[in-house]
Amino acid sequence: MKTVKLPGLEGHDWIDSREVARILGISQDSVRMVVKRRHLRAHKIGSTSVFDLKEVQRYAERRRPPGRPAKQPAKKR
Repeated sequence: MKTVKLPGLEGHDWIDSREVARILGISQDSVRMVVKRRHLRAHKIGSTSVFDLKEVQRYAERRRPPGRPAKQPAKKR
């Protein structure tokens, strides 16, 4: 995993949206939707959005897996 150190923002490992998409198992377009819905914070550095690795890992732990939910068994009457 490639992390970036940013001057003035030490103490954090920063990753780009491609890495976020890989960690979460979603597309980069979906990463943008997650940011738009304010589930993750993106920080703009020029034209690039970067994300705090620890925040992305916390989000990954609490989110439901991508895809359709499994079918529930039929209720017995």
